[in-house]
Amino acid sequence: MVKVVATFGNDYSIEQAEKRLLEAGFKFRREKPIKLIIEAKNEKEINLIRQIIVASYGYVEPIESFRARMMEAITKAIKYIIMPKKND
Repeated sequence: MVKVVATFGNDYSIEQAEKRLLEAGFKFRREKPIKLIIEAKNEKEINLIRQIIVASYGYVEPIESFRARMMEAITKAIKYIIMPKKND
């Protein structure tokens, strides 16, 4: 389950997006004042959510993938091994 975060500029656009998401059968919750947290199961649903949000004049926050998190952890570990902090 992936959570997609969408931000909107006004109440009208978020209400339009909520209406379209309900019609498409997505589960979501609204956070104050103009954010939606939408649950998606796969890449196809994520793309459909993006289309709905953009059509409603919203912005989809970047989704951090598992691969990106693992690469960041590996990179940090390698940097620590190669360049440890110096004690002065």
